[in-house]
Amino acid sequence: MLVDIVICIFLTSVGLADATHDYQCWNPKSTDEYRQKFLTQINSRRKDIADGKAENRYGLLPKGKNIYMLYYWCDLELLAQEVADKCDVSARAPVGYSKVIARFSPSASNTMGLADKSIKQWWDEISKIININSTIIATEDSKAFATLANGKARKLGCAQNLCGEDFYAVCVLDAKTPAIGEQIYEIGTGCTTDAECTTFTGSTCDVDINQCVGGLPGSYEEEEEPAFATASPSATTCWTTTPKTTTTTELRTIDPAFNKRCPNNQVIDDFVRSAFLLNHNALREQLAQGLVVMGNGVMARKASRMIRLVYDCDAEKSAHDWASKCIDEDSTQTMYTENRYTINDTSVTVQAAAYKSVWIWWEEIKNKNMLQLAGQTNLYYNHLGLKHFAKMAWDTQKKIGCSVVTCPSFVNVVCHYSGANVGEGLQIYKMGPSCARCSEQGTTTCVSGLCELEGTSSFHTYI
Repeated sequence: MLVDIVICIFLTSVGLADATHDYQCWNPKSTDEYRQKFLTQINSRRKDIADGKAENRYGLLPKGKNIYMLYYWCDLELLAQEVADKCDVSARAPVGYSKVIARFSPSASNTMGLADKSIKQWWDEISKIININSTIIATEDSKAFATLANGKARKLGCAQNLCGEDFYAVCVLDAKTPAIGEQIYEIGTGCTTDAECTTFTGSTCDVDINQCVGGLPGSYEEEEEPAFATASPSATTCWTTTPKTTTTTELRTIDPAFNKRCPNNQVIDDFVRSAFLLNHNALREQLAQGLVVMGNGVMARKASRMIRLVYDCDAEKSAHDWASKCIDEDSTQTMYTENRYTINDTSVTVQAAAYKSVWIWWEEIKNKNMLQLAGQTNLYYNHLGLKHFAKMAWDTQKKIGCSVVTCPSFVNVVCHYSGANVGEGLQIYKMGPSCARCSEQGTTTCVSGLCELEGTSSFHTYI
């Protein structure tokens, strides 16, 4: 099966906010309208820094150099959603990232309007910058502004959640918030040539808006930089790469900065691990809460004891051991349950392969049905055609580890799961109100319809 994937990154500048893009993100709890609002308004404020128009009651802040237009990143949106789902303004940012969070009571306001208020609240901390001749962060109460204005940030993902009477908005960025005494951004002027965009390799200058764009260095030493065209305001920048013609399995060396979760594995980086883990859990949340429509048009019944998966480095190693053999068939190992997917396009990126495979597995339920009629107990049988979906949806699965390997003629994606007894005639999940039977899994903690096991409630949960 040939799968053609073109990766698209979205940039939006002020002035074209009415044209909503198709962001192709997989978080069902958000919409493109929210994504557009967060990206447009935050980039508009960052442009004010490059133009020397950012001001507070003390005057104009210094013009900024190397101020990059933020890309919207679906992975970061999933991280933001996990924070928003905590319903806690003190929730920590995922390790290695920064976050801003706001809480409002919806009252008579619509939630889209509260998203506007959230952005304004964060940026209004610019008023705490007293020394307008410096961009050094001096106080804790200006950290939301410093997070959004950070000159080292390139990626953004945002989410929102209604928690009872409260509306939570969260944005996660790919650079840590500057610490007290550190510089928020470089002082200088907006760019007029590519040579002035020096923070990230491969950057270009959009001369129409005098801001830097692009510069997304790969985590793997052998990967070439994506070739970014200079983007006009509100442009979609897409790229493809030339198909590889290697005759041996591609070897990777992961940058230690992006391999903190499983440092002993030279397999995939932390961004790809997040893609696998967070997408699995987001889909399991949908199922547990009764939001999945089966092929017969009937809503799948809620799950009463579905576990939130954690990432397991041993399972990752096992998945990689098989994926790296570049054999287009399932393994015969018995320690783990396995899902595997082959993409016959060796130019596809590792991250895109992770997204695509998870969704191909899950989409089996859109054309098939589970046995959930009156008197049926949701048992699994091979003839149902849910081989891959069932392994993702099995309620007692606890751990996941995955690998993506670029072979000479295809990309091999393998995920290994542990904790569940999966097989013919066994129950995929116990039906009933979400989390009603979490005690059977040894926990009473329920978040977004999933039972969280003790010690596994962090945003990035790896073993």
